Amino acid sequence: AHFTHSKASAGKVARLIAQEGWKTNSPKPEEVERLWKPAPPDSIEANQVIIKCVSEQTWTGLAVKNFGNEHGLGVVATRPFSKGDVVCDFHGKVIPAAEGRAMMMKGLRDLLFFRAGHRDLCVDAQTPCECHPDTHTVGRRITHSQSPNLEPLHCV
Repeated sequence: AHFTHSKASAGKVARLIAQEGWKTNSPKPEEVERLWKPAPPDSIEANQVIIKCVSEQTWTGLAVKNFGNEHGLGVVATRPFSKGDVVCDFHGKVIPAAEGRAMMMKGLRDLLFFRAGHRDLCVDAQTPCECHPDTHTVGRRITHSQSPNLEPLHCV
C-alpha cells in the first residue's frame, strides 16, 4: 500500500518493516521489490499521493534542465524509475486530434494524442491549463525528448 505509484527499493522496504517493528514472519525486502507491479489505472486516478503531485506539481526524481538555444528546456531524471512507475502528469486543454495535428503543422510540439472511446483527442499543454495558469508543468517538457522512454497512460 505504501508503494502503489512507484517501485520501492529493497532498502526502503527494509526501513518500513523496521518502522513497523516486525521481527518475525515479515516479507523479505528483495522479494517485495521483485514482485512489485504497478497499480491499475483506476486506482491511480484515486491515489491521493498522485493527486497531490498533480495539484502541487511536485514530482520527485525529475528536474527541468536547459539544453541550450536549439533545444530549450527539457526534463532529466534524478533517480532511477522502474517500468510502471508514475513519473509525472501531462495535462492541459483537451482538444480534437484534428485541431492538434493542425497545431503541429504550425510548429507547436507540446501535444499528446490519445483515444477516448471512439474519439481521437489531444492534450494541448502549450496553452496554460486552467488549474495551473502561471506554471509550466513538468510533463509538457517531456515531449521534447529525442528518444522517448516513457509510455503515456490516459487517466482522468
